[in-house]
Amino acid sequence: MKLVVSGGQGSDEDIEEAVVMKNFLLENGIPEDRLIVENQSTSTYENLLFSQEILPDNVKSITIITSDYHLKRAKVLAEKIGWDADVVAAKTPKVVEMKVRLRERAALLKTYIVGK
Repeated sequence: MKLVVSGGQGSDEDIEEAVVMKNFLLENGIPEDRLIVENQSTSTYENLLFSQEILPDNVKSITIITSDYHLKRAKVLAEKIGWDADVVAAKTPKVVEMKVRLRERAALLKTYIVGK
């Protein structure tokens, strides 16, 4: 099984999100040959789209591991690009929960209106 870590570098970040995830997985015993890095995306839609572009064409079903508040939008966007997606939740720290859940509600509304 391969793992795609996806996420670029924001203007306020020192390193790409995908590289941080890759380093974490390596430090926790996941062999590097199981990892595929997508580090150019700047949004959830791009995370999925750019990941789809680097995977073989026969991949139609995926499992998304993301923050618990982010599951719905990630699944909706994955289905929009033709993937059958399962989702697995990572717990959101209480210290940021209110902020990110509010932001995610607005982003989900945007996804339904704009489509990405």
